[in-house]
Amino acid sequence: MGLVGMAWVRSNMWRACAVVDDMGLGMKAGDELDVDSTLCKDVMQSQLGIAFDDALDHPVFRDHRTPKLYGFRAYISEPILLTDGSYFGNLFALDAEPRPITSEKNRAIFTACAGILGKLLQDQLISQQLSNEIQSFKETGNAREVFLAVVAHDLRNPLQAITMGAKMLSRGDEPKAAKLGERIATSARRMSKLIDDLVDYAKGRAGHEISIATEPTESLSAALQTVINEFVEAHPRHDIIASLQLPVAVRVDTPRIQQLLSNLLGNAVAYGAPDLPIRITGSVEGKDIVILVNNQGPLVPDDVMAQMFDPYFQGPKSAATSMGLGLSICKQIVAAHHGSLTVLSCSDSGTTFTVRLPVVL
Repeated sequence: MGLVGMAWVRSNMWRACAVVDDMGLGMKAGDELDVDSTLCKDVMQSQLGIAFDDALDHPVFRDHRTPKLYGFRAYISEPILLTDGSYFGNLFALDAEPRPITSEKNRAIFTACAGILGKLLQDQLISQQLSNEIQSFKETGNAREVFLAVVAHDLRNPLQAITMGAKMLSRGDEPKAAKLGERIATSARRMSKLIDDLVDYAKGRAGHEISIATEPTESLSAALQTVINEFVEAHPRHDIIASLQLPVAVRVDTPRIQQLLSNLLGNAVAYGAPDLPIRITGSVEGKDIVILVNNQGPLVPDDVMAQMFDPYFQGPKSAATSMGLGLSICKQIVAAHHGSLTVLSCSDSGTTFTVRLPVVL
């Protein structure tokens, strides 16, 4: 599907929370539409999903103004219901060309993804601790707005993996269904970790150190490779090269280190030259685990270097795709592991982020 997104919907408001736009509509997180011009309002009123393979062949939607207005023919939308049954918004996908999206399997996958999002949203909205800490932020007085900003950032990469799965499923290639199901399940498990991530982000902004739970990992290289595979799936046009030679037995907070790498890779995809490779290396130097993420591209200006780890800072290319939270979260994760995170930008070798973590066996 050409565009996949999540929207917060009310009777008088439609706002995008997270978007993967390969159709070129220019839609991004935070954008608002006239809710009456969308099909999401119909889903809100009925709390039932809508799906059609081709609007031109559909008895109801062939003359409907919405497909014509936004230029799509294939469409699927499922309501996102919180665990208390209340309606939050929609998970939706659309494409400019006809797609076989209405199969029972595709509908079931999309409904399951909407259910996962509903649980994540419910758990955060009922967290009084998070609500209280967000209210203290000087950047905004609206807790829901900050919450949506964090969700928009951290759900983007798993959502892209779901997007790629939806694209391939729509082609009807049955032998790949099991593999895609595994990838979607992996992304869903990572999304479930975001509940604690959001609370800890709020703590960090309130002046407290982010919390971690270090445990022995069977293979840190394998854990990081999982994240890399997700990016390869979500960004097939980018050449992502990894060389991981990390110790088998080491104590870290593995989900946090996965989140760290995910954010650094997201930054590399956003700012790197699309025709040049992104390189990830992992090794041991003395008593340190060293992880490098390098992307080729123009020299990063000094004023950007000075601010890039600040919350909500957005570089010159990030206005359409970033909330400016990723590198700030990385800094907190590394600090909680008593490590360091530095960046070096050169005109000949590109931009390299270096993570150093003490080896704890």
